[in-house]
Amino acid sequence: MKAVFVHRNCVLRDSHIDLKSAPDTWHLMPATLEAIRLLANEDTLLFLFDPVPHGRDGEASDHGLETLVEQVQAAGGRVDGLISCGHGSGELCRCWGESPTSLWVAASRFDLRLEECYLLGDAEQDVVPAHAAGVRPFVVLCARSIGEVLGDSPAYMHFPIAAYVTTAVH
Repeated sequence: MKAVFVHRNCVLRDSHIDLKSAPDTWHLMPATLEAIRLLANEDTLLFLFDPVPHGRDGEASDHGLETLVEQVQAAGGRVDGLISCGHGSGELCRCWGESPTSLWVAASRFDLRLEECYLLGDAEQDVVPAHAAGVRPFVVLCARSIGEVLGDSPAYMHFPIAAYVTTAVH
């Protein structure tokens, strides 16, 4: 089975939503909703993720992912799973980065062939776990320059870049 892992920030940026705004103020644009709908099909699962540790007092936050799922479903789309880190900011975390346990767990649970999966990220930090897990990374700029997003990325990392999620789909 194949999958597309989409970073929460890609979805928000694609709809011109401030990343620091409260989830109850998020309203995805029709083009973003259509792009998300097109990513999930009968042989491809779609996961939304936020790798940033946000756990507090041992409880994980959904990072606003449920808000996005509700809007995607209301527009006729499908989200097959949510991936978020429940660790506190000071805790040891191997959910993402060079040890992308979150991707490995999803692969195990859903019988995914990671080499056939894609990860749509919005930063160089999203490329590292994709490479570590054997997933194909795809960086979405969302009105930012390549320099703003990638800075001094290692030269060995070659991956596609799209202006927006909507153009990444086509």
